[in-house]
Parts: sequence; C-alpha cells; structure tokens
Amino acid sequence: MFLNRLLSSRRYQRCVQLFRRPLWAHLQISAALPAPLSLDINNGDRLDVSSARGCRRMFHLLLEQLPDPFPVRVADGLVEFQHEGRTYALRPTYGDFYIFKEVIFRDDYRLNALPEPLGTVVDLGMNIGLFTTKMAAAAERVIGLEPVQENFEMANRALVRAGLDHKVTCLKAAIAGNSSGTVRIYSSDNNGGGHSMFRDHAAQWGNTRYEDVPVINLSDLFVQQGIERCSLVKCDIEGAEFELIANTPLEVLSSIDRILMEVHLNVIDWDRQRFGDFTARMTAAGFQVEHDSLVGRWGRRRRGIVLWATNERAAATRRAA
Repeated sequence: MFLNRLLSSRRYQRCVQLFRRPLWAHLQISAALPAPLSLDINNGDRLDVSSARGCRRMFHLLLEQLPDPFPVRVADGLVEFQHEGRTYALRPTYGDFYIFKEVIFRDDYRLNALPEPLGTVVDLGMNIGLFTTKMAAAAERVIGLEPVQENFEMANRALVRAGLDHKVTCLKAAIAGNSSGTVRIYSSDNNGGGHSMFRDHAAQWGNTRYEDVPVINLSDLFVQQGIERCSLVKCDIEGAEFELIANTPLEVLSSIDRILMEVHLNVIDWDRQRFGDFTARMTAAGFQVEHDSLVGRWGRRRRGIVLWATNERAAATRRAA
C-alpha cells in the first residue's frame, strides 16, 4: 500500500497544488506514520494533524477521490474544501471524512434518488449535520437529534453557513426505545461519528469520554414536534436502532414514508433470526425492506450495513388523501 501511494502521480500532483513543499508532504502522507504532522498550505494556512495515519481517509479523498476539492483552506482546525459547488468544513482526525464519503460523496443512503419535495424529515444521529444540511435544501422542515455537544455545535454552525438554520430544529438529545430521564453516551476523540450508548462500541476508536444527555423515544418526539406524517427518517444511532424499532408502536412507524438506516451488527449479540425479527417489524408497519448483505468477504459478518425501507402503504394512503 505504501508503494501504491508513493508511486501515485495523481496524489503527487494534488500535493503540488496543495502544499508548499509537495515532495516532502507526499512522502510524509504516503508513509502514514503515527506521529504528529504539520504541513504548510500554498495559501499560507497550516494543517496540523495528530498523525498522517489517523487522517488517511481525509488524504485519500482530497488527493485521489474527489474530482476537484480546491481551493482547500484550514480555519480553526477545520479543513474546508469544495464539492459540487458547496463548501464543507470537517475535522481532519475525526470520522468526519468517512461520514462525508458515506453520505455525500458515495451517496450510500441514495439521497439523490429521493422524490422531491419532501415534507418533514427526521435525522436521528445528526452528527455534524451533513445529512441534515443536504435534506434541509429539499424538505419543508428537518428535525435533527444529536447527543454529543461538539458535534451538535458543529451541525448548528454548518446550517448557519448554508443559510438553512431557519428550516431545521436541532435538539441535543439521544433517541431510544423509551423516554426516561437521561442516558450516558460514550464517544472517542478519534471518531466523532462512533458515539454510542454502548461503551465497547465507542472504545473501538480509543479512550472514551461520556456525556449524560436527555433521551426521548420516537413516539414522544413526533408528539413534541407535531409530526403527523413523516416523509423520511434517517437513523444512525450506533446500535440503539434495535431497541428503537422494537419499542416504537406500529402506528407510529406506519406514519413514516421512508426509513434510511445504518444497522450496527457488531454492537449487541444477534443472529439471523433476531435480524429477521427486526426487519419483520418494519414489514408489519407496511415497509418494503432492502439492505446490504449481512456478510462480507470470506463469509464474515459485516460490522454495519445500510438498510432502505419504503412504506408503500403510507404512500398510497397519502396519495388517496
């Protein structure tokens, strides 16, 4: 892999466009050493990262995958770059670039194929607001929930920069199967997208810290926000989705047209029967469910998959009305 990175002419040419010392930057980034790295940008900014190894996703996207991310700037520790006419500002060492790749660049949730206009969209696990910002441009309103303070603040700033904050209600809370006081959310400095109610899940990315945050269930959220019909629910809540679906009444699930969900198969003990019960509950609410394969290469269970569920019954009722 080192030789592939080192011999990549595309990566080197991108380094020429981006860094004042392109050859040195190319060598350091290619080596991906677990040591602090400081790089001077051509525009006078400086990029300081804890290690090139911890920022491999960022460098891979900027130097190889994105068609034209320029101009690239560094401001307040955030890396600003361009994609399809929009400016994104992400943390270099967190999981932000992976989420960007998943939601925006690779479009794993198939957002670009969604019909417009959308009514109410609910974002469970808003993180830094990438999904929320994209949906706010196409929906009447968006309700976003995010329990981690740093992510919550970044999401709000992103919405203000995009001029979409008037269409979004941001709630600092966790979603779960039951509304009961507070819940402890664990997170890691090495992955701002891996916070979870399950400490072992967050600990995969290093030492964990925690916050105790308010918790609400989906039924109470819909009542609180006056949601009678919901065009779309996106759910990325790091393993709590099993409890959420199991404890949400079918009549509430039936009021949702689409669910886009990341299902975390490595968080709790499960088997195919349990996963079948999970999807069967959505089917009982009127959804047609499609999902990625549960196994990857060599027949091993995948850590996470994307699930798409369309409620044809709800759509037909809405058309009839």
